[in-house]
Amino acid sequence: MTIKFSHILILIILLSGCTQKPAPVSLRGEEFHGRREVDDKNEYHLIKDYNDKVKDIYSQNSKIIINNLSNSNKKAQTKCKFIMPIKGNITSSFKNVHTGDNMCNEGISIQTDDISDVKTSADGKVLHIGKGLRWYGNLIIIEHDKYTITLYSYLHNIYVKVGEKVKQGQVIASIVKNNSKTSNNPVLCFSMRKNGNAVNPLSYINCK
Repeated sequence: MTIKFSHILILIILLSGCTQKPAPVSLRGEEFHGRREVDDKNEYHLIKDYNDKVKDIYSQNSKIIINNLSNSNKKAQTKCKFIMPIKGNITSSFKNVHTGDNMCNEGISIQTDDISDVKTSADGKVLHIGKGLRWYGNLIIIEHDKYTITLYSYLHNIYVKVGEKVKQGQVIASIVKNNSKTSNNPVLCFSMRKNGNAVNPLSYINCK
């Protein structure tokens, strides 16, 4: 009886393991929960985790969790290699906070008068594409190096795929009127993260 019970117990454990959700995919310090390319209207949030641990990952479905990366080898980072993704007026500045009244607190809002092509700010690789997200609309995340990603939110058309390598100035998307909740004019929310932390992208554009 003891041997049979042990066999049954092992079988139950194995079966229960098969029904668990897969572990998060780790991509150079970034952890993504859910599919990296999303075609439905799941809600994604960018969350900082300064404890290097994912808290309650299975009860927080469809979330992107960006961990704080190591501060080592910062000298290897190229600071001034970025360009503006579109031409326009900056209508909201970087605040490094997230509130409901401004949809681009952790980045800058760039407003244009008409349909505009969105260009990648620097060479990199498409890390994530999200479509119809509650807080970001259509979103592209591009990884530029081990420490740096840029985020392009409230897009209309997306012209790249996950895993695609892109060059600085390459058209990756377009924006049109009513593409965000912040304005009737075309608006792009452009954000940057270094070592998992939101930083002002203007500090890395046209700098010396």
